[in-house]
Amino acid sequence: MVTGAAWCIPLELAFYLLFPFLSRFALQRGAGYLLQLLGLMLFFKLMVYGESAHSTLMFFSTLVGRFDQFLIGMLGAVLYRRHEALLRRLAGWLLPLALLLVVCDSALQAARAPFNATAKSAFWIGWSLLESGGWAVFIVCWVAWQGRLPALLERLLNHGGKISYSFYLLHMGVIHTLAGKVGLVAPTGVVLLDAALMLAVVYAATWGLATLSYRAIEEPFLRLRGSYGAVPLGPAPAAEPAPAQRRPGA
Repeated sequence: MVTGAAWCIPLELAFYLLFPFLSRFALQRGAGYLLQLLGLMLFFKLMVYGESAHSTLMFFSTLVGRFDQFLIGMLGAVLYRRHEALLRRLAGWLLPLALLLVVCDSALQAARAPFNATAKSAFWIGWSLLESGGWAVFIVCWVAWQGRLPALLERLLNHGGKISYSFYLLHMGVIHTLAGKVGLVAPTGVVLLDAALMLAVVYAATWGLATLSYRAIEEPFLRLRGSYGAVPLGPAPAAEPAPAQRRPGA
């Protein structure tokens, strides 16, 4: 691994491999199928918590801890497709509440069970559901929202979304490199101002590096993909019977 954040690469690969099957089964059996899987994942987490002295790390960085988040994302997509018209009408009111929910979720996790504070915490059994549920609500409301942002801000957010995966993978590498080679810099002597300046430098450096990574690694592969709409996710249609051949002299 180049950075600790690379834990997510094998998980993402597993999700991509499983998604065609999960999608087909969910279309055939309904959202209840995804809820059944969530119930199984909750049992697995309870089992891991009872058996492992380092369950927090397992919940954070393995399939046992993260697979339920993938299922929550699929449930969010089902919710949007079924109630798209209603969500579009209410999104303007729901979006600020969804953003507040995400912020409160993060604040709760930081206060109750910050990562690496303890090797084992019961809070982490349900944390992934809480985190993914909040973000699923926010994403559904964002997609349903019909408003427009200022053009410059919209371009920045669009680009940030494109490079977000590279940004996450590389941010700790940038932080550790700057901390080791440069150290803490205090140009003004004002703690809060110096912290804000360092944050801006780190963010800008990570943004630039993530943009390079996206254009050199992710974008060429993304250009190879076809239209998602052209891939049938439901059951394959029954083959039409071959036309009967006429007998000679008929």
